[in-house]
This record gives sequence, structure tokens and C-alpha cells, in this order.
Amino acid sequence: MKFYGLRRKSTYEVLGVSCQSQEGDYSVSVSFEFETKSYECPLWLVRTKEMAEHARTSHPEWYNAGYETPENPFNSDDLEVFEVEI
Repeated sequence: MKFYGLRRKSTYEVLGVSCQSQEGDYSVSVSFEFETKSYECPLWLVRTKEMAEHARTSHPEWYNAGYETPENPFNSDDLEVFEVEI
């Protein structure tokens, strides 16, 4: 089965995803963000290359960020899609 993820071109770091609880009076209870600390957070993988490409170029605010399109603090030009076969 093939999956797709993102990595930084400049450092070859594979992106993981972190999930933070948003306490307070927000309509969204959790937010997701890309991270490079893959030893602390799970690897971010999706099922289609198109989903990965969309996440690479998207920069949603925290309240619109979900697993498929996490907050993206990275420059889109420094990210590339890669394929993983499991």
C-alpha cells in the first residue's frame, strides 16, 4: 500500500504532525501542525499524492487546520512530496 508524506528539501527532514488541545471557548477543540521533530510526533502520511501536494501549498489558520491540512509554518518551495510503500 502506498502513502505520501512531506519532507524539507533543504534538510531532508520528514514532517510529522502534532495535535494540540485548544482549551477555552473555541468551536474547535484541537488543532494540527506540521513538525520536524518526528521522534516526538507521528509521521504525517496520507493516501494520495494530491492530498500531500495540497497540504504542501496550504497554510490554514489553526482553527481550520485538520489532519489532512495541518498548520504549515514551512515555505512551500522547501517542501516536497515523497512516497512510502508499506
